Amino acid sequence: MGGKNLGRYTPHNVSFGLDANQNQVASLNSITVTGTGAPRWGSGPAPLMVEPALVQIDSTTPFLWLPEIVCSQFEAYLHLVWDSTSNLYLMNDTVHEGLVRLNMTFAFTLASKVGDTKQVKIDVPYEAFDLKIGWPYVNTTEKMKYFPLKRAKDEKMYTLGRAFLQEAYIVTDFDRGNFSVHQAVYPGVDQIVKIINPKDVPKETATDKGKSLSTGAMAGIAVGAGVVVVAALIGIFFWCRRSTKKPVVPGGTPESTSGVNLAELPNSQLPGVLEAYAQKPLVTQSPTVEMAAEDVERTELPAVNMDTAELSGASIERERFSWEATQNHIETPIVHSFNGYTTPNQSRSVSDMSPATPGSPGFS
Repeated sequence: MGGKNLGRYTPHNVSFGLDANQNQVASLNSITVTGTGAPRWGSGPAPLMVEPALVQIDSTTPFLWLPEIVCSQFEAYLHLVWDSTSNLYLMNDTVHEGLVRLNMTFAFTLASKVGDTKQVKIDVPYEAFDLKIGWPYVNTTEKMKYFPLKRAKDEKMYTLGRAFLQEAYIVTDFDRGNFSVHQAVYPGVDQIVKIINPKDVPKETATDKGKSLSTGAMAGIAVGAGVVVVAALIGIFFWCRRSTKKPVVPGGTPESTSGVNLAELPNSQLPGVLEAYAQKPLVTQSPTVEMAAEDVERTELPAVNMDTAELSGASIERERFSWEATQNHIETPIVHSFNGYTTPNQSRSVSDMSPATPGSPGFS
């Protein structure tokens, strides 16, 4: 577990990825220098590096290892002299005092890759490069003033060392494979924050997700739920109304079928009408009728053999039953009407009540 001191740098949201060997590699897009002490190149910035190159940021070396063409630009603008014996840019007091008077600032522009426009600028004042070196690097008893710039023979040697890091603050997250370079702040106030390993970060639960909903999202959910509830209530209302409503046939009333008011029909016709429309017969209550107080002799019916008689389609007055004739001791006249012709009145005794047979008088 590592940490970072928020009080020691200027924050931003630009980060770079570590390479396969966990090294801090970035694209150095440009280097410029400006001075307030009447520099020979004028008041504007002087370009020291214009061609981007990948460089490694490494604190194990104090030097800036840059391409030889870039070193030539430093020599031209700062009047630096390369010492082939020590392989250093040594300077005497005169050159050193002249550089101090220029009050220079070097601007290093970094990006995650070559040509990326999302950049970070780190300003390094000349004081960070105003250094001295002694034995065994130089064969003198006294320390010599020098500028911490080295000629790199190939691109693998391009490095920004401790001289650059005096004004830069690096935050590295090895677990997530990235780092960021910030402008260092002096003196700064310590505000150390831990860098937590991703494995130790608690997973977001469903409750946490619900808590992270914005006010607008919660309002939208509430409105949607309200619409669903209202729609459900309306549907239930119409369903109940439909299920309790009596069927109505066009031209009729709720109590009628096919335009016929069932309440106006006699009870004898109701079953047929209702069956025709596949409805159950209406149960109606007939008015109670009190019979007259008369002496009615209760008569028990004898068992009479009622043979089936075949009738024609003409209207025939039925014959009297034997018990009716016996009880009244009278002869009953019989009238036959066949196809509109009425036979003469004949008298027939009750005993002669056998069914008509083919060939008998009056049968056709």
